[in-house]
Amino acid sequence: MKTLSLLAALRTLRGGPLWDLLAADKGPAYVAMLHTLLMDQEKVLLSSVLHERLDRELDLLRAHGHDLPQTAQAYVADWLARGWLTRRFPPGAAEEEFGLTAEASTALRFITGVLKPRAKATESRLATVIEQLLRLAEETDANPKSRMETLHEERDRIDRELESIQRDGVKTLPDDRAVERAREIIALTDELGADFRKVREQFDKLNRELRKSLMENEGSRGAVLFQLFADRYFAGPNGYSSRLRVKYNPVDPTGSAYGLADPVSALKALSVAAEECRKLYGSLDVKWGDVHRFASGKADLPGNGGAGNSGVFRTIAYTRREGNRYYAAQGDTFVCAIEFAGTQRAQCSVSYGNASQPGSPHMEDQLPLMSAKKLHPVWREKKEVLAHLENRKQF
Repeated sequence: MKTLSLLAALRTLRGGPLWDLLAADKGPAYVAMLHTLLMDQEKVLLSSVLHERLDRELDLLRAHGHDLPQTAQAYVADWLARGWLTRRFPPGAAEEEFGLTAEASTALRFITGVLKPRAKATESRLATVIEQLLRLAEETDANPKSRMETLHEERDRIDRELESIQRDGVKTLPDDRAVERAREIIALTDELGADFRKVREQFDKLNRELRKSLMENEGSRGAVLFQLFADRYFAGPNGYSSRLRVKYNPVDPTGSAYGLADPVSALKALSVAAEECRKLYGSLDVKWGDVHRFASGKADLPGNGGAGNSGVFRTIAYTRREGNRYYAAQGDTFVCAIEFAGTQRAQCSVSYGNASQPGSPHMEDQLPLMSAKKLHPVWREKKEVLAHLENRKQF
């Protein structure tokens, strides 16, 4: 079982950015450039600085015969997509900042460790191990007598050290031992930095997942508040484009179009939206599907999807209002997924139904599929049609 669990973990790792970087066709060149640019000295670079320095590195490598045909901008976009770089736009900054992801940092430290292995167990590392062992023994000792003895010994040691300073002055570490200890601290700091980056990336991932689910789930709590906020903050002739801190880039659609260009105005818009949300619906966490509805025939069901300029894949315009509810009037209607294989298969849904005659059950019988974001199989073969035949009339 241990081998199987390890194998599963390694397969997961193999599909991630760390393994991808080490196994890339041009991995040695990528590792060398990333290490030089973002690990040797500065850990974060402004976008313009990164592109300029990467251009120089590419020119140098090409001059020595390395095949690196893309531009610096193209490589940065590729490295972002492959999970080796992270991009942030700090408040007040004039442009984006780039740094290594936790996985890329781990890969580079691994390579550095292989190229420059420790020749011996350093004194400071051994001291750290001993210190942690002593601390573990103390903190897990439930015997009051032995704990008190340890504390008395520590007090005696401090008293002796005070007397030594008063008698002989302060004794410092020799230069070589101080340098060695400083190196260990720097190495530990680098490792901690990678840990913090990993935590930050996990928060960023959670944020992206929350944003993705915001408008896609009829039970989403907060999407109504967000829409009320967006209707105010992004109102204007240029809409979303003028109010985003990072404008939409068609070359990098998933890594652009984010952030608030005017946080003060955004806060005011959110305050007004929150007050309106409470007034209209009684709370800030009203469900999206309680307010936005799908209706046809006798069916009145929770809706999903939203305005396309919000970045929602399922584009639905809720333009018909009844009281405090909004009903879908246009947008996604016919959805079909087709598998072109030896045996062709398809699943579809027609939200507006297959009939318009008053009283027909087929006016709304497919609407629950749209509400549940599901499809039904398409019956193409004669035997499938006959199996689901509802009525037959001969002429």
